[in-house]
This record gives sequence, structure tokens and C-alpha cells, in this order.
Amino acid sequence: MHSLLQRRTPSVYDQFLLCACRRIGIAVLAILSLMVITGCEAMTGSSLASTTAATAPATTTWPAPTATLAPDAAFRDEIATITCLRGLVPASRPGFEIEQLADVTVMHVFIQLSSPALPDVQWDAFCVQRALWSDQEFAIPDGWEVSVEFFVAPPNVAPTALGQEIGVANLHTASARRFAWDSLSPQQAWSRYDGVAFNQNGL
Repeated sequence: MHSLLQRRTPSVYDQFLLCACRRIGIAVLAILSLMVITGCEAMTGSSLASTTAATAPATTTWPAPTATLAPDAAFRDEIATITCLRGLVPASRPGFEIEQLADVTVMHVFIQLSSPALPDVQWDAFCVQRALWSDQEFAIPDGWEVSVEFFVAPPNVAPTALGQEIGVANLHTASARRFAWDSLSPQQAWSRYDGVAFNQNGL
């Protein structure tokens, strides 16, 4: 009986198996630990992303730009500030009118001269065209044209009448945008307008 209960001394093979089991166990524990850590990081990242998405500030919407003056108001204000004219804007009339045609919108500006002189027509055409196309309150749109029209009123004509037309200078949007006003003289600009006419005896 005593011999049956006697503890068996482990063999080399048993020691090898025990060592292998311990190493396998350590490896399994390491793998499980790594999986747990990776899972926690993934959950934490997902949670942070959700929190960031939930708390991200909304896109700021800026108010629309303030509308510029209407064309008639802008032209009226700009014409009133022109001080270089040799002629006069008729006091009995608005001094301009806007005409809507099928393929173009024409801004007519009326100037009365005391005498039919070409240099005066060229000078005033330049003053008006430069002022209107350089206006900061209203940018003349595509498809518009400014037509400066000149009249000489005889002494016996009624005050409300413009008189006899003697000259005109037309400038379209497409051409005006190529004008370097500061480097042009009234005579040079006259030769570059889209359409001009002058006759001291009347058009």
C-alpha cells in the first residue's frame, strides 16, 4: 500500500509538457489581452467620433449682400454729381430716361448746349460716360448702352423743350469695360465709342 501511494517522480517528458502548457497559456492570455485593449480603443474612438459629430458647430450662414441702388436712382444721383459739364442737364426734365428694347437697354442722357460746338460735345460726352461707367453705386449690366444726346435750344423755344439735336455718343457695356478712362482724352474716347454723330445744323 505504501508503495502504491508513493509519489512518482516526473519524467523529462512530463516537465517538457508542463513547460509547453505554461507558454501556451501565457500566449493565449497575451492574445486575449490584446483583443480586449483593441476593442476598447475602437469603442472609445467611435464614441469620440459620435461626440464630435454631435457637437460640431453648424455652418455659419452670412447675410446676403445689401442690394445696390436701383438703376434710375443710381443714375440720377451720379448725374447730379457731375461738375465738369460745359452744357446743362435740362432743369425741366429728369435729364435721362431708361428705354428697354428687344436686345438692349438704353440709358438716354440729355445735355443742352448754348452753341453747337464739337469740342463741347466731345468733352461732355466724356464726362457723362466716364462718370456712369465708373459709378460705384450701380454696375451697369451686360446688354446696356449709355447714349449721351446733345441739344441746342433756340431762344424762342419753350422751356420744357430740349431743342434741336446736334450730337450723340453711344457706348455699350462690352466696349465700356475695355476703356481705360484715366488714359483717354475726350477726343480719343470719341473715336472709340460704339456710335457717334455730330452736325451743327441738326441730326
